Amino acid sequence: MALQNGKKICPPVTRTKIHNIYILLYISKKPGPINNATQSKTILDCFQIYMSDNMIEIITNSTNIYINNTKLKYQRDRDAKITDTCEIRALLGMLYLLGVRRSGRQ
Repeated sequence: MALQNGKKICPPVTRTKIHNIYILLYISKKPGPINNATQSKTILDCFQIYMSDNMIEIITNSTNIYINNTKLKYQRDRDAKITDTCEIRALLGMLYLLGVRRSGRQ
């Protein structure tokens, strides 16, 4: 509300136009999972919809390239070991759990 000469001015009361109202009759599909997600039964199946094995391989190969480039900076081999897909999956799982834990503002 705005003030004009010390008096409150209310906007005129009008009906909402029909094209601004979202009517549920126009929804053609029910909300929920579609395609491959409907067959997913476990958490791992749901995760693999977003992160395929090919993506994990690409992440692993890129990480190993980076490790090989930085390996020369270290004296011991154990300080810069190459990684495998199992370690990458474990890292992604930990990051997922940390995100779930932090989502509750804890």
